[in-house]
Amino acid sequence: MKTLYFVRHGETDWNAKHLIMGQRDLPLNARGREQAALTAKLLADIPFTTCYSSDLGRARETAEILLANRNLAISADPRLREIKYGVFEGLTAKEWATAFPQDYAHYQANTLRNAPTGAESRLQLMARIDDFLQDTSSNQANDETILVVTHGGTMAALFNLLLVKEQGGEPAYFHRLFRFDNCGVSVLRYEHDHWRVLIANCGSHL
Repeated sequence: MKTLYFVRHGETDWNAKHLIMGQRDLPLNARGREQAALTAKLLADIPFTTCYSSDLGRARETAEILLANRNLAISADPRLREIKYGVFEGLTAKEWATAFPQDYAHYQANTLRNAPTGAESRLQLMARIDDFLQDTSSNQANDETILVVTHGGTMAALFNLLLVKEQGGEPAYFHRLFRFDNCGVSVLRYEHDHWRVLIANCGSHL
């Protein structure tokens, strides 16, 4: 049985200003490091066997704080990166339409499959997190407790992916349905050939 603890990275200055980071590589701010330290206390008694982190600095730094008192290596995995937002990065969501009207119109026409210039689509994001999940579930070690440090958009894609897998049919993305806060904790368990959500975006420790 595999149990995955997903943690969104701590706050950055761009998070605090509600700017879209995408794959811009920004560090945690003081509040983000404090959030990570509080999350480390919450997870202190969880016997993690493996840790995977997005290779972006804010996720890696969060993982290092979470594992500060453990002898456990962090495996960087680019599949866990935030979605690449291209020309929208550095803006607030409200600024997209006026800053890049053609990109915005193209994106809004199909928010699952279309992407602004220099970006990736949500469907592409779902495909890479699905690839990560399949690798995790197919690993021969049955009893694992895995820490995964990633991003808010990646977590939303993960939960949309789980809905699609549960109901079958064509891919869909409900972008207003899920919210994942900085250092929010979610827990999945793989049992009887399917993933089960045990906890979603727990933030009571923050």
